[in-house]
Formats: sequence, structure tokens, C-alpha cells
Amino acid sequence: MISNNSFNFLRLLLAVLVILSHSYEISCSGRSCEPLTMLFGTMSFGEFAVSGFFIVSGYLITASWVNNPSVPAYLNKRIRRIYPAFIICNLVSLLILAPLAKGGFDFLANIDWAGFVLGVVTLSQPKIDNIYPNTIYNSLNISLWSIQYEFACYLGLMVLMLLFGKRSHALAWITFCCLLVVYLAGLWLVNSGGPPGSSYLTKSFIRMPIFFLSGVLIWHNRHRLSQLTALHLSVISALLFIGMHNSMLAVPALAIAGSVLLIRFGESTAAAAIRFTNEQDVSYGVYLYAFPLSQLLYTYMPGQGPFLNFFLTTIMSVMAGYLSWKAVEKPFLKSKRKFVIAGQRTTAQ
Repeated sequence: MISNNSFNFLRLLLAVLVILSHSYEISCSGRSCEPLTMLFGTMSFGEFAVSGFFIVSGYLITASWVNNPSVPAYLNKRIRRIYPAFIICNLVSLLILAPLAKGGFDFLANIDWAGFVLGVVTLSQPKIDNIYPNTIYNSLNISLWSIQYEFACYLGLMVLMLLFGKRSHALAWITFCCLLVVYLAGLWLVNSGGPPGSSYLTKSFIRMPIFFLSGVLIWHNRHRLSQLTALHLSVISALLFIGMHNSMLAVPALAIAGSVLLIRFGESTAAAAIRFTNEQDVSYGVYLYAFPLSQLLYTYMPGQGPFLNFFLTTIMSVMAGYLSWKAVEKPFLKSKRKFVIAGQRTTAQ
């Protein structure tokens, strides 16, 4: 059944924003000309988009658990949604795209294959460097760093729901507030010249669950979304815009005001112009393949500007995402095979 909302389109739009951000960062060898960084000075389009992914995931994954609160079914679906495309992307990046950039397969002799396999199993970013030496980011695929954190959030939500049931909503609020306080305290210490370890409190393992939990909390209060008027949305948008100008307020503004706007958009009825995305969910594949494709384009055309790279990378990434959806993701999600987990038999949904 085709869903009548705009979440797939929203995720595709966020993936395209990551491409836009990386195109400018690679072209300028940093964030000096990255559009959102130039506008606000606090966050790039890439950071904004990845944060948005976590907000949307928190919302949708909570709905998935509530609709079917079964550990085997939940893990089964989460694993089949994340792992197959992630594994294939790593192999394609290493065995096809990297050799095209390096001009051969000689570099494979120096690969730590045990480490590579372990990284794939743990959903880690491949620690393989010097693949694209002519660009600021020369690693195999830096975009994959977020997948491990997202899967960890899936597991954290499952534990929260199992242990606390109806009280999980209150605990989610408490956890959200505590993480936000820890993040802001760490950021204040960094800005005020605090101890060297202060930046540890602002790392992704603190920041990304904040956004995921904001999506979780909005799902629990989803009935209020339809009550928001145009005036409410205008005020929320203004608060987001103001908050994004301040380094201390950018993350809270995006997690609170931004999450409301993103989920409200996602819940809107899908228009005919974007209905394709509800039938072909290409966003995950676009996100996975965009970075190595962008790097490869710069390797062969080092003088290209950021917009040309963005345009070409977007076209190629959407094609790669479509192939990933058709050949890898959809077959695994639609599989009717039965799995036995912890002695319980469950049919993949």
C-alpha cells in the first residue's frame, strides 16, 4: 500500500541537501563557501540534513514499534532495512568506485580486510584513506558515519519501550532534556576555554540522540500537529531562524522548532509531483552513494565548480539510489521468508 504522506520526499530532499553541502565543501576545501554556514555561521546544510534524518527516523520508528511491539519483528525489519544496502554500498565503493579513482586495484593489497569486515558488521565508517587525494576528504565514504548512530538509536528506543512501556514517554522527555543540558554545557565549556575534554560532550553520540528523541516526542504528541495554524507555524519558523544564528541555540532550535516543521511537512498529503518518492524510496541509496560519486567527479574534473558537481552528483546519486532500492532494499523488505529469533517465529513485514 502506497502511503499518502511526504516523508519519502522529505528524506530525499534532506539527502540532496547533504550533496549540496559536500559539493561546496570539496570545491572550497572547507566550509568557507558552504551556503548554510555562510548564512548562519553555526551549521552546514549537511549537518542540518543529517539532523533532520534523525528527527524523521525517531518519529517513524516509534510508529513502527507501536504498531507492532514485537522484538523479533522490529529487529528483523530494522536489520533488513539498514544492512543489505550498507553492505553493498561498501563493496561498490571499495571495489568499483575507488579503483576508478586510483586507476587500478593495487591499493587493495594494503587494505585491512578484517577491519573492513568488522566495520561493515558494526555499521562503521570505513577507515580507508587516500582514495581521493585531490580533495579535502580523501576517505572512502565519510557519509556512512551516521548509520551506526542511527541504528544505535533504534536499539535504544526498543529498550526504552520494553522496559518502561507507557512510562517511556516521560522517560524520553527526561532523557531528551538531560542530553540537551549535557550538550549545551559542553558547548559552553568549549566556547569559554574550558578543559580540553569539554568537546567530548558535544560529540555525535550526544547530539544525534537529541534529534532522534525529538522525533520520538513529536510522535507521542502528534495529535497537536493538526492543531497548528499558519500563525503558529510562522512563529515556530521565526524561532528556528533566530536560533540558527547562535552557536548555543542552533541545536536546541533545530531539535525543538525544526522538528515540528519537518514532521508537519512530512505528515502533509503527498502531491502528485512527489508521489514517485512514495513508490520508490530512493533516499537511503542516494545518501549512501552521493559522497563517493561526488569525490569521483572531482577526481576526473578537478576544476569544476560546486554547482556543477552538485548537479551531476544529484543525477548520478538518484540513479544509484533507484538501483539500490530496486535491486537490494525493496527485495529484502518485501521478502516473505520466515525467521526464527530467540525461539519465536515471525514473518517479515
